[in-house]
Amino acid sequence: IRGPYVSRELDSLINEAKTLKEQGIKEIILTAQDTTRYGLDKGENQFAVLLEEIANLGFDWVRIMYAYPSTLTDDVINVMERYENICKYIDMPIQHSENKMLSLMNRHYTKEDMINVINRIRSSKYDWALRTTLMCGFPGETDKEFKGMLRFIDEYKFDNLGVFAFSLEEGTPAVDLPNKCRQSTGQNRADSVMLRQGEIAHSFNSRRIGKTYKTLVEGFDEEQNMYFGRTEFLAPEVDGRVYFSGENVKIGEFTQVYIDEAFGYDFFGRVL
Repeated sequence: IRGPYVSRELDSLINEAKTLKEQGIKEIILTAQDTTRYGLDKGENQFAVLLEEIANLGFDWVRIMYAYPSTLTDDVINVMERYENICKYIDMPIQHSENKMLSLMNRHYTKEDMINVINRIRSSKYDWALRTTLMCGFPGETDKEFKGMLRFIDEYKFDNLGVFAFSLEEGTPAVDLPNKCRQSTGQNRADSVMLRQGEIAHSFNSRRIGKTYKTLVEGFDEEQNMYFGRTEFLAPEVDGRVYFSGENVKIGEFTQVYIDEAFGYDFFGRVL
């Protein structure tokens, strides 16, 4: 993606959302290169306004992806808390935790900004889910910065996390940066992050055992011999699934699933 940010007109987005609602769509996902900076290119951040307008259209779920800490304001979080149909789910792709690396990556936020957002969300009365994306092996990353990243995800736990090993792409500023890491080093570090995150997710997601969640039924898994779907704390394609047994279940509809077990990123339960 190249060039400046360009925000679509508010009426255009609302009209598209209305059309989707009329077609029976149950979940709408708001995403962009930097979703929560919507409107800034026109002079004022309008994301909280857009979010509230769409929440009022009556979708079962409204989900936000690609919300960076620099533009994830209290106004946005307040709107999310005010509407029951806005998923208490934040996808915040921070890329790295250490300020040196964030500066090299040309990110316009700091470690402190991330911590402020995470603490704000974790102090809420709602049980939020947090997802992030990290990158390992970016030019200039030493063992010190990598270990800092591991400490960060240990302390500020994420429900779901993806990680990439950096690879050079012609035409990007990173090509000219010194102190490049070997591709194998970046991949080994990424593997280490996912190994640690697997342990974190397994223990962290166990807090959902014994609770009942509204679940969107997405299909039937022949191998598991169970239905599968998602709750509000799981986004499509990038997060885990809820597998469950039950009767009178209809694909494309919602049901209430009691969580019996959490295993890695997936959950297992039964319809109540």
